[in-house]
Parts: sequence; C-alpha cells; structure tokens
Amino acid sequence: MRQAGLKPVWKRKFIHTTDSKHDLPIAANVLARQFNPAAPNKAYVSDITYGTPSQRSPPALG
Repeated sequence: MRQAGLKPVWKRKFIHTTDSKHDLPIAANVLARQFNPAAPNKAYVSDITYGTPSQRSPPALG
C-alpha cells in the first residue's frame, strides 16, 4: 500500500450532535407540565430517540 501511495481511511467514532450550550433562542414551555389542555388541538407531544441500531432494544411484541 505504501508503494502505491494508498492510505487507510479510518471510520470515525460516533459524533454527538446535540449542543446544549448554545446561544440560540429556546422555545417557550407552553405546556408547563399541565397535561390537560383546555381545548382540542392546543398541545401536541412527540418523542425523538437517538441511538445507533446496536444501542436500541428490539421492538416489543404484543
């Protein structure tokens, strides 16, 4: 490889993409832990789960 001028390309380790120490504006906490909204379509929830496939547990069956 050295004679041919080839160099190995190393796979990079997992890079964390969350930056909690930023100066960007943060959305207001409009739900304020009140989980009974006053009217329909006033509050929505979501969940974002990060991790590589090897870190995830198998899906629940049933």
